[in-house]
This record gives sequence, structure tokens and C-alpha cells, in this order.
Amino acid sequence: MIRKAANFLITICLIPFFAAAARAAGGAEIGNGSDDELRFGAAWFGIPERAIKVCYERGDDFPITDAEARRAIQEAFAVWERYARAKPQLGISSRVSLTYELKEKCGENTIFVREDDLVINFGGMDHIIAAAKSRYENPLAFSHRQTFNAETGWGKGLIWIAPPGSVDKASGLPDWSAK
Repeated sequence: MIRKAANFLITICLIPFFAAAARAAGGAEIGNGSDDELRFGAAWFGIPERAIKVCYERGDDFPITDAEARRAIQEAFAVWERYARAKPQLGISSRVSLTYELKEKCGENTIFVREDDLVINFGGMDHIIAAAKSRYENPLAFSHRQTFNAETGWGKGLIWIAPPGSVDKASGLPDWSAK
């Protein structure tokens, strides 16, 4: 059950990475053209031929094995790739990277940003996650873009998934063991 829940949350949190490319390809208005729109509305990984360097970390109390975490990540990316290829009219596959490299270990954590393109964090906490999490009230999960280079169309960021019992302590939510 934990792998399915993690897969769902990762899939949902991948939306910001690819959504802007779909909107742009469909000719929809993307915004007012401001710097904020470029910073926050653009697809994170806008170089189709470049693989996204993905890694994951687990908090001590998060009930997922390494094998389950890896499988959840692989399944989430597979969902997005199938969607992009099934909807060629959206132009997603020609505008963003759909390939990824799932690393064995995350790279160094600098003061402001990781060296990896995307860090998926299962319930852990560091200063980068704490700063991003402070923008929400008891999030179940969130995606956070840390950097974006408008010239290259490439960004870096993270997906964070709340540890068990951390959102609502009284009810024990989230309960990743629930069936």
C-alpha cells in the first residue's frame, strides 16, 4: 500500500514539471509574461534530450523500503511518459525531458540547493525542506522548484512527502499503512 500511495503522490507532484509545456504547446495563455510567470510557470526540465538526475531520501520514520521507493518513482515517471506519448497534440515530449536517471544516492546538499535535478524526499527534513514547507500549512506533499535557468530551460527542485502521523496528529494522518 505504501508504494501505491507514494506513487500517487509523486505522480501528482510531477504536474508542475510538465504542465507548463502542455499549456504552451496547446496555445493556451500562460500568464502575463512577467518574470514571475517564467520563474514559476515554466516546465522545470525543458531540454528533451537531457535526462533528469533523480534521487530519493527517506526519513527514519517513513515506512517505505528502498525497493518500494525506487519502484514508486519509476512508476510515477512511467505514468507521465505514457501520458505525454498518448497526447502528441500537447507537444510535451518535444518540449521537456521524459527520461530520468535514478541515482543510488543523492549528491551533496549545499546551503541553498542540491546538485541533483530532483530530490524526492520521503518524510525527511533539512533546512531546504523546512524553508519550502513553511509556505504551506500541514502539507501532505509538495513540489518545490529551487532554481531555474531561463536560458537553458532547466531547473532543480524537490518533492517532499509527509511522514506518517505528521499532518494531523490526533487522527494519525497520513496513515501510509491504511488499505
